[in-house]
Amino acid sequence: MKVDLQEFFKLPLEEKNAYARLPNGMEGYGQPYIFGQGRKLDWGDMFMLGSLPASQRNMKFWPENPSSFRATLDKYSLELQKVSTCLVKLMAKNLGNNPKHLTDMFENGRQAMPLDSPYFFKSMKCKVYKSKEIPGAFIVNIGDIIEVMSNGEYKSVEHKTVLNPEHERFSIAAFHFPNVKAMIGPLQDLVKENGAVYKTLSNDEFLGLFQKAKLDDGTGYGHGLEEKLKRNREIRKGETGRRKGVWWIFLGEPSWRGSSLGKTGTVSVGLQRAHPWPLKE
Repeated sequence: MKVDLQEFFKLPLEEKNAYARLPNGMEGYGQPYIFGQGRKLDWGDMFMLGSLPASQRNMKFWPENPSSFRATLDKYSLELQKVSTCLVKLMAKNLGNNPKHLTDMFENGRQAMPLDSPYFFKSMKCKVYKSKEIPGAFIVNIGDIIEVMSNGEYKSVEHKTVLNPEHERFSIAAFHFPNVKAMIGPLQDLVKENGAVYKTLSNDEFLGLFQKAKLDDGTGYGHGLEEKLKRNREIRKGETGRRKGVWWIFLGEPSWRGSSLGKTGTVSVGLQRAHPWPLKE
């Protein structure tokens, strides 16, 4: 997958633009949606594809160059779905919950794989810690939905990255969502002693709340969502890193693209290249 991704981004701009994102569309090559006038454009290339279920694939956006791209992406999306299911089972077991309760919520759920451009930290007040890279490993980030379902036992993190001053960063991120019929709320076995930290909402209500949060803060990423969801305690967020090539898995991440992707569950694949950017020491 990584090789095909790199080969695609090496193509001339004219050839890549043959798969350009349409106005108000989600799929294709180009910049992601921009919410609010305060958000800067990402320094990089992005390519978003819907890959699962196969019946909902829009093949006109699937590159035929490199020739192996389509077959590779098909296999990769299916295998990654198996990985996410395994992780959800392990988290449920760690919580002392029946794994089936959690996996049922994610059955036929959407899986999105956007390679999203990193935040640019030039004007942000934050401290960056360089993490040790493990070749071939996945980085697993917990999303808001898993935090809610675990009643706060697992903490959602806000995904941020720093552009590498010397190398391009190719990354493939996978977002995994519950199915559209799932109720987004703490699992019942986890609220018997201390009560529910978060509200329980339908999938549509949750996504609506997420959309409102990201529009309210003007950044397009819903930073105020936890304030709208929580009942009685503060949520800690923060995750940073700088890498040349990254494979991300986001579990229970809200659909920040803001679009209904199909009742049977959808996989969106994003392919992104972040250009080198000189950083001030």
